[in-house]
Amino acid sequence: MNALLTFRRVSLATILVSAVLLGISGTIGVTSAAASLPAAFTGASIDSESGANVNPLHNETYAQSFTASQIFEPDDNSNVIGFALGGELPGPDNWSLAFIAPNQGVLEPGTYDNALGGSIGVPSSSPGLNVSSEIGCNQQFGQFTVLDVTYISPGVLGSFAATFEDHCEGQGPATFGDISYNSTAPFYGESLSQDHLVVDTTGTAPGVSGFTITNTGQSPLDISGGYFSGTSASDFFVADSTCSPALAPGAKCEFDIGYNPPADNASSEASFSFYDELATQGPPGAPATNGTGRDVTLDGESRPTVTSVKPRTGPTSGGTAITIRGTNFTTGATVVIGQGSGAGIGAIAATDVVVVSPTEHTAVTGGKAKAGTWSLFVTTSKGTSLANSGDDFAYEAAAVMPTVTSVSPNSGPTAGGTTMTITGTGFVTGASVVVGQGAGPQTGAIAATNVKVVSPTEITATTGGGAKAGTWNLFVRTPGGTSPPNTGDDFTY
Repeated sequence: MNALLTFRRVSLATILVSAVLLGISGTIGVTSAAASLPAAFTGASIDSESGANVNPLHNETYAQSFTASQIFEPDDNSNVIGFALGGELPGPDNWSLAFIAPNQGVLEPGTYDNALGGSIGVPSSSPGLNVSSEIGCNQQFGQFTVLDVTYISPGVLGSFAATFEDHCEGQGPATFGDISYNSTAPFYGESLSQDHLVVDTTGTAPGVSGFTITNTGQSPLDISGGYFSGTSASDFFVADSTCSPALAPGAKCEFDIGYNPPADNASSEASFSFYDELATQGPPGAPATNGTGRDVTLDGESRPTVTSVKPRTGPTSGGTAITIRGTNFTTGATVVIGQGSGAGIGAIAATDVVVVSPTEHTAVTGGKAKAGTWSLFVTTSKGTSLANSGDDFAYEAAAVMPTVTSVSPNSGPTAGGTTMTITGTGFVTGASVVVGQGAGPQTGAIAATNVKVVSPTEITATTGGGAKAGTWNLFVRTPGGTSPPNTGDDFTY
C-alpha cells in the first residue's frame, strides 16, 4: 500500500475568546482514587497536533493512553473536577486536567464552549479548562463535553466522563483527550498505524497507499465522512475503505488513498478529513456537525520511470556511454545497474550522470560488474524507478581466447564426415572449427560442420571434406580469438 500523510486532530467548533482572564475558582490537590466507587471503566487518552505548546515533544504529534492505575482523582468539589494522568508529579508523559463549571456552579452533563484557562486564570462566569504537562500555558481556550457525572455526596465524585479540545496561546495546534472515571458512558479511543505515510506513483499510473485505524476504546467508533480539500484535491481519491459507521472495540479498518499525478508530474498537496466518535457528516466538502475529526495532510509524489537504455550491452569493466529515457527525471538523480538485488546492495553506480531533460539522462556504466542482464534504476527525491523489461542492460564478460587440449577421434578420411569431440577451454556459443592444411587457420583450412558448443570445455563437430592427407592443427575460433596450435590439437586426414 512515495503521497506523505501527516495525521492531526482538528477543531470542529468555533472558539471565541473575548473574556479577560482572571483567577480560577476551586482548589485541586491530588490524592488516590477512592476504593468504594462503583465498578465501571476507567481510562484516558491524550493526543495533540504538532506544535501544541503543552506537547512535551513540541515538534511532533503526541499520543498517549492511560489505564485505571495511571489515573488519580484529586480532592475536588462540585465546581472543579480534576485528574492527574500518568503520575502525581510532573513528567514528560504525566498530565493534569481540570474541568470547571461556570458561575461557581455544579458540573453537569453537556457541552461547555469557550472554556478558558491558563496560569493567569479564568473569569468565574466562564467554564474553565486546564490541560498541562511539563509545559503550561499563560492562556488556554477550548471546549469540553461532560458525558457523565455523578456524586456520591456533595463534593465527592462518583463517576465522570468527558471529551475535550484545548488550544494554548492562540487558535493554533490543539490537544485533545477523552477521560472516563468509574463511568459507564461510552469511551472513545483510537490509534493510527502511522502518522507519516508516503504515497507515490510511477509515471502516469495511479499510486495507492493506506493507513489503519484501530478502536482502542470501549465503545464502537463511528468512522464516517471522508472528503478532500485544498488546491490539488482533485488529484486524490479514496481507492478503498473497510471502515464502517460502527467500528467495534479492538477492531481495525483501513482507508486506501489513491493519487493521480497531474500532467506535468508536479507534486500535489491536499487534505483528507474523516470523523470519529459521534460525528454527523455534513454535505461533501463540509465539516461534521459534531464529534471529533481527523485531518490528513497529503503530499502526492511521482517517482521516475525508465523506458529504454541504449546501447543495451557493454563490458563488465564498465565505461559504456548510455542514454536513458523515461519520465520524472530531475536534477540530482542517480543511476545504478542492479546485480540481482535491485537498486540496493551490490548495484553498480553509473558515473557522469547528466539530466538532459525530464525524460532523458546520459551516463557511463560502472565497472567490476557481474556478467548478465540486469535492471537499470534511476533514483530521485521522489523515489526509485521500478524494474521493467525496458530498463535492461547486459554486462558482457570480457572475451577469452579458446584453447584446444584434445581431439577424439584424431584421424579420419580426407573426404570428411568424421564426428569428433574437441576438449579445451573458453568455448562459447557461436564458435567455429577449422582443420589447417599447412597454413594455419587461414588460407586453405577445412571448415568443420555441425559445430555444437556443449559447454565452455567441449565442442562436437564433423570434419569437412576435400582435405589434403596429413596431420594438421585443429583450430577453434571465438570472439576472444583463435586457439594457438599445440600437439594436443592434431587431426590426421
